[in-house]
Amino acid sequence: MTTITGVSPIVSADRLYTKIAWRIIPILILIFFFANLDRANVGFAALQMRQELGFSNAAYGLGAGIFFIGYFLFEIPSNIALEKVGAKIWFARIVLTWGIATIALAFVTNTTWFYVLRFIIGAAEAGTAPGVMLFLSQWVPDSQRGRFNSLYWVSVPIAFVAAGPFSGFIMTQFNGLAGHSGWQWLFAVEGILTILVAPLILFGLANDIKDAKWLTDDEKRVAQDGVAKLAKAANAHTYKDALRKPETILACLAYVGDTMAGRWSLRSVHRSVFRFPGTKGSRANDRHAYNRGWILDERVFQRQHLTVAFRPDDGGSRHLVRLNGVLGQPRSHLHRRCGSGRFRDHQLDR
Repeated sequence: MTTITGVSPIVSADRLYTKIAWRIIPILILIFFFANLDRANVGFAALQMRQELGFSNAAYGLGAGIFFIGYFLFEIPSNIALEKVGAKIWFARIVLTWGIATIALAFVTNTTWFYVLRFIIGAAEAGTAPGVMLFLSQWVPDSQRGRFNSLYWVSVPIAFVAAGPFSGFIMTQFNGLAGHSGWQWLFAVEGILTILVAPLILFGLANDIKDAKWLTDDEKRVAQDGVAKLAKAANAHTYKDALRKPETILACLAYVGDTMAGRWSLRSVHRSVFRFPGTKGSRANDRHAYNRGWILDERVFQRQHLTVAFRPDDGGSRHLVRLNGVLGQPRSHLHRRCGSGRFRDHQLDR
């Protein structure tokens, strides 16, 4: 157990950062969970929304993609604003804005408003992931950041695994309620749940170490000393320095490739899964085969992050974790492609 003896009483670094993790990580997980749930819901809503509003595949795809234009444009401005107004207020603003815009999606009647609202949601949500990275850099030193980042990123696979059953339940059970379609209820319910996170952020999150009432003065001093070195090192680097590193380029390529492969597989099977809601026999087995592949993919992702969270922060361990992820992802994609390919065969048979 690591201890800091420069202050009195003796402060255990392990206990200190465990205490910090329990106070801030659950709220960050909740924010990121709803962010990823929101990204998934537009794919499920398409099953009813396109047909009801008469959107073409191209129009709907453009609307779904415009989200990332807003996200890309406002990532850095969002972090600048977070630095100025504080994490608590800015994260609450983020969830309020995208929650309200998500609810508004339930009432669109044409492609213009669909595009506008998707762009607004992307712009509003842009500060989530980079904001969390900045926020954690103000709380924990480099030696702890890998663990903290990994713990909150676990919300991603949880969100994608939960999105299917949750969205399917709303779209089927709420369809026709109060004269609204299932896709409208999907946006409304998920938007309301997102807005409800705002009070939790305002009352449960501290802007920085000095504002944390649940830390003692000695604990605050130790935590502030830990991030002081990181703050000095941050001023010595530029964006050009980061982009020149091969690790940065390789990490970006790996993430892009994995995301494209994963979402391609998921899109190819959405219609088939919901087209046969009560199937039995071989088709149901194929659906389960696909689901096993998707869940396996999320398990690999989750295992990587949990491994990082509980491994020591040394270079050798990090290389092993990266290798584990690279070798694990192809297997899950192959499993999913087999399942989705068998779905397409069944559709041709029909």
